[in-house]
Amino acid sequence: MACSVTLGTWSQRRDSDTVLPLLRMLESCISIEEFDLCDRSEWRQTDIVTSSITVCLPKLRRLSLDNPLSSTALQLLNHLTLPVLVSSFITGTSAPGLNMPSGFMSVYDSCHVDMSDGYICAGFTCSTNTTLSTDVHLRVPTAEMMSNSFETFRSVFQSAFALLSSINLGFTYGPHAYPTKAWMEFLENLPNLHEFTLRDLLCTDSCDQSAINILHSLSSDRMSTGEHYCPLLRSVTLVNISVKRVTHTVMEDKMIYASTEDGVVGSSAPEAANVRDSLLACVMSRSSKDGRLQKLDISGCQDVDEPLLMGLAPFADEVLPNSPSVRDLKNDFN
Repeated sequence: MACSVTLGTWSQRRDSDTVLPLLRMLESCISIEEFDLCDRSEWRQTDIVTSSITVCLPKLRRLSLDNPLSSTALQLLNHLTLPVLVSSFITGTSAPGLNMPSGFMSVYDSCHVDMSDGYICAGFTCSTNTTLSTDVHLRVPTAEMMSNSFETFRSVFQSAFALLSSINLGFTYGPHAYPTKAWMEFLENLPNLHEFTLRDLLCTDSCDQSAINILHSLSSDRMSTGEHYCPLLRSVTLVNISVKRVTHTVMEDKMIYASTEDGVVGSSAPEAANVRDSLLACVMSRSSKDGRLQKLDISGCQDVDEPLLMGLAPFADEVLPNSPSVRDLKNDFN
């Protein structure tokens, strides 16, 4: 059984005028297997629904809540008790205090998200059951854009982070200059992360500072445990990030020297001022403990050269792109 609802234009509508009637309607439709809400109503003011009404839809398998102009979708979702869904599609507008419910997000372990100023497009999947997926498209109101879409992403999807084994972050702009501490707080919530990808979608070098701070965070130890952040991390991919060679190559020279000696490397390195040195310091630091990377993929980066690959090779099991010189160095090192 399927239920489809289309709402027209009501320019004075408040969200509570939509959500509560929908909940009451759904109370009489508990056997539905598909629910499709397409709400094209305009809005001027948002009321957060404070009602304690919760509707259980035990047979629901597919869900679509579509209204990019208000928080109706997020509000409705927080008043539903649902089984594991085969697929769901959510569009809406973020609002303070409205997050994706933990029960809804508990089956997903992979996240692929693209962010721009004012917009978030996030897809979640499950590696052990590839038939399960959810797509969430959120508009960030102008008043919240100063804190940018990444802050909204952290807030809205926080209930999913603890279970994620893979996260792929893409930006069409440079995230506001979060200090390393802020990235540490984000990574602190990803204890099961195995794979991390950072993409600059516009290839404008605007994400370079974020890459520097993220890499330094991944090089650092958590004060509470002495472990690296994301201790299970084994794969890092950077896409469209510049790793250009700077005038000084102190870190690079130190790493090549260390790789040809006895392999003893310090457990940490000072924060570097460019992506290249930050990347070298990160793989070097993680290699010295139990967090050695199995795969480092910079094949999609700009300005990759042989000296960089040579410096990275001894400290990760696989470095992409591969090269004859790197293979020779690994053979000598092994």
